[in-house]
Amino acid sequence: MRFSRSHSTKKKPHGWRFFFVGAGIIVLAAISAIVVVPAVAPSAAGRSADILRAIIGPTAVAQLESVSFRIQDVINQYRYKISGGQAQISWNATSQPIAPTPVSTLAVAEPLETIVPPTALATSVEVSPTPTAPSYSDPSSALGWQPYGQMVNGKAVLERALVTADPTRPYEAVALIRMDLTQLQLNIMPGIKDPVPMGDIPETIPNQGTVPPSQWNVLVAAFNGGFKAIHGKYGMMVDNVTLIDPIDRIATVAVYKNGDVRIGVWGTDIIPSSDIIAYRQNCPPLIENGQITKYVDNPSRQLWGMTQAADATWRTGLGITQDNRHLIYGVGNATTTPSLASALQAGGAYWAMQLDINSGYERFITYQPNNSGTGLPLTPQPLLSEMKSDPSVYLTPSDRDFFYMTVRQ
Repeated sequence: MRFSRSHSTKKKPHGWRFFFVGAGIIVLAAISAIVVVPAVAPSAAGRSADILRAIIGPTAVAQLESVSFRIQDVINQYRYKISGGQAQISWNATSQPIAPTPVSTLAVAEPLETIVPPTALATSVEVSPTPTAPSYSDPSSALGWQPYGQMVNGKAVLERALVTADPTRPYEAVALIRMDLTQLQLNIMPGIKDPVPMGDIPETIPNQGTVPPSQWNVLVAAFNGGFKAIHGKYGMMVDNVTLIDPIDRIATVAVYKNGDVRIGVWGTDIIPSSDIIAYRQNCPPLIENGQITKYVDNPSRQLWGMTQAADATWRTGLGITQDNRHLIYGVGNATTTPSLASALQAGGAYWAMQLDINSGYERFITYQPNNSGTGLPLTPQPLLSEMKSDPSVYLTPSDRDFFYMTVRQ
């Protein structure tokens, strides 16, 4: 007698295998997006990292970013060699290459023939008289600062210069912008998504994520803020509203009721006070009392928002001179934390801090009146040709926090 089998001898594949295979493919694709793609197209780095953090977490992403930075650095070295030493950083709307000043020599730079001439600020706002500056010797006078952007009351309020601070990377350079605080006021604005506050942001912060349109007629420049809250929950206050509590011994830029600006360490240089109306913290200080700090060579990721000080990437920073007259913004390609600090020090910074890093997040924008009758009433102009993000980002809602400079009233 024959017996027939009522079931198949083949095993059916388990559904969980397909799940893990699919998940593995997604993770590998994401890793490729943050390691390989940014190395070839650096402007994609930030967006890729944000996506991957939600999948594998910020620590793993930070480690992968370091790998990408090393690959990118090798590519930069190769590009520099095959181009015959051509600069990898250039002023926007400038056709001729830049001759940066080495920090070690600080030779006077020759004026650029193609520099964009300053234009008068179209505003009827009355500006307060320039206060008498204290006796002060400018250590950065040999940089050959060049007037840049709009003028206020017939005076240049922005100046720019370029330095090289890393002899091991001849393709690296840091662009510096010096901003006159006797004529300009620093403002801080949170983004519509970050930093994530401790509670609801009250309606006392109008036009969140955007330069208020009421200030467009006195707007001179805007530039990027610091790290996202996930990378350290660094303190932030805007218009007397505390979004995130401050942390002791963290570098801080603070704005006071009378318009004064200070940069220093919270709890030591910046003392909590009811006179402070806004502040932004980010990482440990780069420069204190004119000296580069011990932190700049520290490899701890915890100190630098899950990044490494030795990673060569686009970095930005903010400093202030000893007489508190000039703010100094720095932005550099293939820049490490030590080289950023050296460049800011060469620019005259007596106190300095790091801001945001990575291509796509480095933004310094100036504004000119738009008389075409179409579009926004202001024409934004990025500082560097390499700044590829939307230049109108701060005139429309920005996800991330930022700073902006207006005419001092």
